[in-house]
Amino acid sequence: MPNPLENWRQFKLSEAYEVVKTAVVVMNERTYRIEVLKSYWNPNDPFNTRAWIKRDGTWVEYDLPWTSRPDADSALAQALGFLSEGAKQR
Repeated sequence: MPNPLENWRQFKLSEAYEVVKTAVVVMNERTYRIEVLKSYWNPNDPFNTRAWIKRDGTWVEYDLPWTSRPDADSALAQALGFLSEGAKQR
């Protein structure tokens, strides 16, 4: 069965992404979740990420620099690098 997101236009969506990988990591006693997104609406930007931090039991969006890579693993690696660099500056 084809992925319904491949036909995202028929649902009148502005954009469409699929979370293809999720990583939960702990750094400096803080817990982060990074989601790797596959873009269906923009083939020039195939994989990017978004990040969350756990605060008081709730996931809150965490600002990382924009990632854009040709595959999910390299997008995750780029986001982890940004997370590591950000932790050094805090």
